Amino acid sequence: MNTLGCTINIIANKLKRQIEKNNQAFGISAIQGRIIQYIKRKSKNKDVFQKDLENEFELRGASLSSTLQNLEYQGLIIREPLSSDQRLKRIVLTTKALEISNNIDRNIINVEHEVFKGLTPSEQKTLKDLLDKVYDGIKEF
Repeated sequence: MNTLGCTINIIANKLKRQIEKNNQAFGISAIQGRIIQYIKRKSKNKDVFQKDLENEFELRGASLSSTLQNLEYQGLIIREPLSSDQRLKRIVLTTKALEISNNIDRNIINVEHEVFKGLTPSEQKTLKDLLDKVYDGIKEF
């Protein structure tokens, strides 16, 4: 018998693997997909810089630099220098990356729909509410 934490971890890993498997069709790696989604979400309210990505994904500068160079080479991001400080470069998604991001969003919705189809809408809401409470209790860890 698995503990509750173990069960949550198994479910999270299976969801992540399925989403990443589907995302391979877009020609991007798992980390590239997560970076694109992060930039899309965060850039609505503020500029995104390499340091933000380093902190969010707990990656060292060299590893992240390589990933960003690949994204740039694939035409998915542009690094734009700020007019106030040419040393700082904000990371901006291209139209191509936004299309991929929209496909990723649809993929996530489809996977979630498939995973939770055995639950009623009320059960889905209850599960989400309970998981939100669990998250609130551990987000300081």
